[in-house]
Amino acid sequence: MNATFSNEELDMIRNSDVDEAVNIIYRNAVLDPLGADYVHDFIENVRNFIDDDIRIKDIVEFDSERVDFGVEQILQGDQVVYTGIFGDRDAILKLASVFGMEDFKEVDADSLDAISEFLNLTNGLYVSARSDDGIELDLDPPVMYDSEQNVVGDDGTAFRLELDIGEGTLNVVFSVDVDVFVE
Repeated sequence: MNATFSNEELDMIRNSDVDEAVNIIYRNAVLDPLGADYVHDFIENVRNFIDDDIRIKDIVEFDSERVDFGVEQILQGDQVVYTGIFGDRDAILKLASVFGMEDFKEVDADSLDAISEFLNLTNGLYVSARSDDGIELDLDPPVMYDSEQNVVGDDGTAFRLELDIGEGTLNVVFSVDVDVFVE
């Protein structure tokens, strides 16, 4: 199920700065405050550590999604936050190569490890910022997937944020207090 945005709002989301895009998404009650903070922080980290020329393509609510390669990490504490980065081969290799400072040619344990490190860094910064807000969360170890998987959101709404990073689309999957699992 897609979030409901007007054409004007979608254009603003795709072309605006991160703060304005997240404000539009949040105003439409698509995300709770914790989710809005996650989207904002994630996009800022991609821009700071990977490439500042990214575009938000869409944010979609889903119950089940087929995804390509990627990693996931769960944050647990006052709330449970599921996070994952999935994408096609080219997007995953760009993210891994830039963050890992190595020219990865195939999606393998090494390239996925670089993405795991990026997700762990991003989530560590997020957890630290939420701690300042009085929300306690701990990081579980990241889990890597080197083949097509099915991500399932059970009993609630999970989200997929699509980011165009030039070489492909990264799908950032996240939820707050929703059981999400990969099968």
